Amino acid sequence: MSNTRVVNIRKEYLDRMERNTEAITIDKTYWKGVAYPIREIQVGNDIFRVSVKSLYDELVNDMRNGIYEAMEANEEIDGYCTDEELCTLTDDDLYKMCC
Repeated sequence: MSNTRVVNIRKEYLDRMERNTEAITIDKTYWKGVAYPIREIQVGNDIFRVSVKSLYDELVNDMRNGIYEAMEANEEIDGYCTDEELCTLTDDDLYKMCC
């Protein structure tokens, strides 16, 4: 998938998210100079971090190539989902699906 298409997909879901009545905050995390969306979900006293599968794919590839930092970065993220799911699901639904 081209970078332009990925950006357009994310913009589409971010636009859809603006119409969502529940406030969803999406932050960014960086891997090898590329920004990936990430959400923090608070459940009780715990905070879970969920990002997109494209980041997971990059991290797995780098772990296979012996990049230790990829393993550390992967350990900081509790679950992965699609761009659409990250931008549209409620915190509860995302937590049930990924964590």
